[in-house]
Amino acid sequence: MTTKYKTKEVTVTRSDEKALATLSEKERGLLLCMSDKIFSDLEVRFKGGRPVPSKGKPEDLPYALLLELCKTASVNGALQTVNNAAAGQYWNESDTNLAVAFTQIADLAPQTPLEALLISQMVAVNTAIGKTLYRAMLPDQTPYGKESNFGYATKLQRIFLQQIEALQKLRGKGLQTVRVEHVTVNAGGQAIVGNVEHKPGGEG
Repeated sequence: MTTKYKTKEVTVTRSDEKALATLSEKERGLLLCMSDKIFSDLEVRFKGGRPVPSKGKPEDLPYALLLELCKTASVNGALQTVNNAAAGQYWNESDTNLAVAFTQIADLAPQTPLEALLISQMVAVNTAIGKTLYRAMLPDQTPYGKESNFGYATKLQRIFLQQIEALQKLRGKGLQTVRVEHVTVNAGGQAIVGNVEHKPGGEG
């Protein structure tokens, strides 16, 4: 039986057993991994700006998934977070934009409400980078247009890197540097790691 995953822009058809039999083990693994993701019952789709359930699922399930994703008890707050991430998406249909933004937030797996807010901004900034680079490379773009769009993209990339750093700090994964200034080992003693100051008069 063939199952289709469809949005307004993209349609993906699940491979049947006969097609899978012709593939290598690695190719089958890739397809099964993809199927687990895009044909998952945990996917959230939107209609009229609101999450809607998959066929046969309770109507409140997508709201539960939305609240869990954004780590909040407020439906309006969660919708606002996803809407912020969806700002400027490439798709022509707003409900598709929301579904894509939801997935991109989920990929970064926020663990706290603050992480959810930060990640939603990261998704929006990443989209803006792509759009400004696209505009800079248009065939009929003027030299000024190229320069200004590349400039905007560069600024946005700096913001994105700062957002990555902020997310890592929130998760306790910030880079830590330990610099050893001096190591002294006395006979029968232990190493001292840190700044060692020598005082006049033989004290140290």
